[in-house]
Amino acid sequence: MADIEAVIRSVRIHPRKLDWRYITVAVNSQGQVIGCAQIKPANNGNFELTSVAVAGDWQGRGVPLRMGRHIVAHLNGRLWGTCMDSMASFYKRFGGVEVSDPKQIPSFLKGRQRWVNLFLRLTGREGRLIVMVLDRGE
Repeated sequence: MADIEAVIRSVRIHPRKLDWRYITVAVNSQGQVIGCAQIKPANNGNFELTSVAVAGDWQGRGVPLRMGRHIVAHLNGRLWGTCMDSMASFYKRFGGVEVSDPKQIPSFLKGRQRWVNLFLRLTGREGRLIVMVLDRGE
């Protein structure tokens, strides 16, 4: 668990936000944790991708792509998540689609999207937070 926590802290995610039961890890050939993702159950059989982290030395080496393939292969249901619009193409590789109709966005993501986009506008930062979904049917 300490290895996972070190990776999480290295990308400035506070470990208190983690629920260790829902962590998927990527390890190198020596068994060292090089990345992790957290997928929490949400309501009505949905899941939420809440965090992805990759150790510094392993960034830019395809770790999220391999974790994504593993997650999608084992997914049974809908996986929701948020990302900056600049990252949408990454999630589209797995079949994820942007949800632009606010009526289709689950309540557990609506507020987050609204507040983050307001913050981005007020601080003059580029981009916007979008909601993505991947439906793998049950």
